[in-house]
Amino acid sequence: MAEIEFDCEEPATGADPATDAFVRESFEAVDTEVLTRLVEHAFKRMHLADDTYLSIAIVNEDEMERVQIEWMDLPGPTDVMSFPMEELEQGTPENPSRGMLGDILLCQPVAARKGTDVEHSHRNTMRPL
Repeated sequence: MAEIEFDCEEPATGADPATDAFVRESFEAVDTEVLTRLVEHAFKRMHLADDTYLSIAIVNEDEMERVQIEWMDLPGPTDVMSFPMEELEQGTPENPSRGMLGDILLCQPVAARKGTDVEHSHRNTMRPL
């Protein structure tokens, strides 16, 4: 599997120290090992080449709201946004598909709140693949 990197912005809000601590804890709650396993599973299942492009950025609520307004013209942050680049067809073991999947933005504090609202965890347990 290709090397997977995650882009996590500095979680300083510029607000009070308690808010900064909450945001920092939220970022620490993002389990990049689980995300890596999910990406590896999807690539394997869809027979995607290791050099297929996928970007995952973990952003704070301010950045998510900025992107939400810019692209969707909707106020407020959301938990996840995706920006597909190419319509990749599922490959085969002999002929894996390659190209650019696109970009995914994750906002863990919003995901945590939404999970609480529907009474389930935003960190579902993954079964071994």
